[in-house]
Amino acid sequence: MAEISRPELWDLDLPTTCEITEFQQLSSYNWVEAASPTIVVPGSPALWAPPGRSARVQKDSGHVYIDQNAARNPESSLEPLFRALYTTRPCHDMLSTDVVTERNNLRKLLTFVEPSIEGRTPESFTIKVEIHKNTALFARVETCSEEYILPGEFRGFGREFEKVYTRHQIEGSTGHHRIVSYRFGGMSFIVRHETDGYVGGPMKPGLPSVDADELSDTLASLSLSPGPVLTDPYNAGSRLVIRREGQTVPLSSTLEIKTRTTQKHLSIQNIAAQIWLSQTPKLVRAYHRSGVFQEPSVEDVTAEIRTWQAENQVHLRKFAALIRKIIDLAKCYGNRATVRYVGLGDKLIVSPLGGKKLLPESLYLHWETKPKPCDALQLLVSDPGTDRHKPGFSVQVGTKTYKSVDLEEIPYFEASMKRSQGSGGGSRAVSKHDDIRFLDEVLLGLSRGFRQFFRLLPTRLSEYRDLCSTLKFLGVNVLQGRTMRHMMDDFRGAKDDLDYDGDGITGDKSPARDSAFRLLYMFLSDGLVSTVQDKGMAYNATFFVVSHPRIFRCRTRKMVLEAFSDRFGISYKQQKNLDKWPIRNTSGSGSSSDDRTTEDDKGARGYYYYSDSN
Repeated sequence: MAEISRPELWDLDLPTTCEITEFQQLSSYNWVEAASPTIVVPGSPALWAPPGRSARVQKDSGHVYIDQNAARNPESSLEPLFRALYTTRPCHDMLSTDVVTERNNLRKLLTFVEPSIEGRTPESFTIKVEIHKNTALFARVETCSEEYILPGEFRGFGREFEKVYTRHQIEGSTGHHRIVSYRFGGMSFIVRHETDGYVGGPMKPGLPSVDADELSDTLASLSLSPGPVLTDPYNAGSRLVIRREGQTVPLSSTLEIKTRTTQKHLSIQNIAAQIWLSQTPKLVRAYHRSGVFQEPSVEDVTAEIRTWQAENQVHLRKFAALIRKIIDLAKCYGNRATVRYVGLGDKLIVSPLGGKKLLPESLYLHWETKPKPCDALQLLVSDPGTDRHKPGFSVQVGTKTYKSVDLEEIPYFEASMKRSQGSGGGSRAVSKHDDIRFLDEVLLGLSRGFRQFFRLLPTRLSEYRDLCSTLKFLGVNVLQGRTMRHMMDDFRGAKDDLDYDGDGITGDKSPARDSAFRLLYMFLSDGLVSTVQDKGMAYNATFFVVSHPRIFRCRTRKMVLEAFSDRFGISYKQQKNLDKWPIRNTSGSGSSSDDRTTEDDKGARGYYYYSDSN
């Protein structure tokens, strides 16, 4: 058993800054009343539809859910999250996710870090943690997942207010949940949270409301009217019924609803953490006097939440470090742990977790199976007798045909061809597939070296993350068994070839530049374990790249540094040393001039290999 006190958080490895980035909406669903536990995907939040005047609202009473996911599916409260996710994104790669959790769990941990952050004293709580393939599952635990408010009790007006001021878009709905992803503190999160409503028009069958930047085309294709029950090959033995129905509502339309008496003003500071964790942009603060509500308005609080994030960096840095500490302790306890907070001792207690797993056994198969596209790849062999590893083999993706593709370098194409042949289609079997993002860049990188990626992509880390996902999906062997030590050998080899007597560099820099991309690939994928030793070695390799402008161009130095910072964070001591090697000319336009470095070779002669492993 381990204890974590609040003062001890300062002793953890705190990241330099902590902001939510790369936000994306993944899926959504509604619970509905049915004989068996049933969710509809993508569902829809309730429509904000105020009566247009002040209105009297009855106090909350009767049956209410505290944790509807656990109440309706007690065997696994996390199962609906994954079922909805794989309904809308069957190709989602779970290996790229560090933490899967409820927003409620994050709120409790953040309140432990700073009790005043939500304006209330932290209450006792329990969270179950399970690590599977380096993905941490955080499961919410409540003493009671549902309750009944007796006629004589008073619990406010929140639920009854929503009944009067919103209108359900899904028949029989008892709650709408959204599943989002983002980067925070060098980790990739998938977070589920309940959404109170949205601003806009009612559902119109046949007219999908889709934000293409937020949802995949797969989600956009879902029916808007009640559809058939969906079947999933990984759904064996599950009681959960999944039905296709609803519409996709963009994040920009969603809102959080809070009710208060007119004597108690609701400060944005007291609700910012909850809104920030889900990135909900709109807020309704509804005030009442003895149940009679004034006409409320919808506020856009995006700017205020951004300001709150900037002002609470100290707490958010400790919050990120605390999550990492909990994950590390869970790994020490056989990848399963219980996190408990008891107000009396004001400490977190982390202990081994027994009992059954947090997910049905069938869902763990998603980690074992390489993601596949929703449709088969269209492959055309120009000559059935041609050796598939020689020029002449063509691959058609979307409307483009790629000739002379080496199947040994891209195993996915070869596997697709075998599936087509195995299905009786023969070597000329044809099936359709949408475009594969970055396929042109991948083919060029395979033919000319991975260093080409730094020339071809804009200097945005999100682009490189998507490129790495495509490389993993295609089965490209980027690392080729090479470790960071091998990469450092490539870096030093280029340094040894520097021509100090002339203005240029006569040695071959290509192996070092190729390995610079391999290093970035390790930082952005699951191939690097974030132990203290690995972090020190990773920093040393990154520092070498940044401090050798005559070997690595500015775009390479910039992106390797950003990838390291995103994965590990940068300490004050590390930043102080990196600042000695400023990276200029970092435009993301993609022109050839952006790919040249103008810095002088500052101190390359007699370079001392700096180490900050501790």
